[in-house]
Amino acid sequence: MFKMKIKLLLLFTTNLLFLSCGSYPTQTTSVNPHTEPHAEMHNDYIKEENQEIMNKQFTQELAGTYLGMIPCADCEKIIYRLQLNSDNTYQSKITYQGKSEKPIIKKGVFTINDRLIIQLDKNAGGMNLFKRQSKGLLLLDKNGKVIEGDLADKYYLLPIVKSSENTKQYRFQQILQKKGQEGIDFYAFGNEPFWSLDMDFEKVIRFKNLDGLEFNAPAVAPVKAMDANVSRYRSVTESGEIIVQLNQTECTDSMSGKKFDYSVSIDLKMSKETDYTSYKGCGNYVPDYRLHDIWAITEVDGITIKPEDFKKVFPRLEINIGKESVSGNDGCNSFNGSVKTEYGKLIFGNLASTMMACFNNVEISSKISKILSNKILTYKIANNLLTLSNKEEVVMVLKHID
Repeated sequence: MFKMKIKLLLLFTTNLLFLSCGSYPTQTTSVNPHTEPHAEMHNDYIKEENQEIMNKQFTQELAGTYLGMIPCADCEKIIYRLQLNSDNTYQSKITYQGKSEKPIIKKGVFTINDRLIIQLDKNAGGMNLFKRQSKGLLLLDKNGKVIEGDLADKYYLLPIVKSSENTKQYRFQQILQKKGQEGIDFYAFGNEPFWSLDMDFEKVIRFKNLDGLEFNAPAVAPVKAMDANVSRYRSVTESGEIIVQLNQTECTDSMSGKKFDYSVSIDLKMSKETDYTSYKGCGNYVPDYRLHDIWAITEVDGITIKPEDFKKVFPRLEINIGKESVSGNDGCNSFNGSVKTEYGKLIFGNLASTMMACFNNVEISSKISKILSNKILTYKIANNLLTLSNKEEVVMVLKHID
């Protein structure tokens, strides 16, 4: 009887294990609630949330009114006025000049896809796809492709700046762009009396004041302080001598209240004078507006990134020079932070990133933020490529997105 009870007990225990585990005891396996299918579903959910956050931020940046004169096949030109609102609504006003003076007005909702293409109402017909570029919105064809040909540059809608503060900022950025085109690397100015300084580090130091004094001197190599971020330039000509000192300390313009990264002092003595005249003010490096765009990351730390490896979100970097900000995606997580340019250098601040779990190409995704965050990198732009280097070693290659 006792042996019979033992057998029944063993049989009962075996059946219980079989029912509870779905297999014999020797074949039991632990079940991870975050198996790959479950994790991918969780990952996709977070990615959708992150995409929504990015789209909201993108929409905020887009909000405004744009105007363009678009080529027309059977009229003089198309006057296209488009207002994008921060709540994803829009209003367009299209006038076919020379054909009808009555504008066609439409209202609706616009969306943004993962390629950052703006679409006005999915069934709105033609002229409803746009891509943001550095100077405004670029009208795309019905397939979302860039319109090519001799008139390609005529398909832009440019922002209309209304407020006086935005107007001042826009004009200031135009001045800086012009300085950059002229090869100026550093600029400064001061008040009481008003003066201005432009420095092309390879060619010339140019000083002017309100009294009509203009002094030009050849560029010279700086003498740098050992214990501070101070650079001193001394240049002598037959006309006189100028000493410029750039001190990397925050400086506030006394008239506008605008803050600059450098305090600037100048000592100027003309050849007929015995004493120096001193000037003090604020200055900054001229930003490189060629960087102001969206760049696809094609190589990281010597590893070539293939499109087929990132089918959902391709790694990219968006640099906003005017706002000194950077955002992007490493192929898995989105990130954003600050960035400044200084004479061939990109100075990245700390990059805040989403924390989504990644299963594909983890090595590449993790390298991107490590290479950029809190780093000072030199850069070169050539053949539509942006090359970033750390101590002469190439760490990232990016391609301009058309």
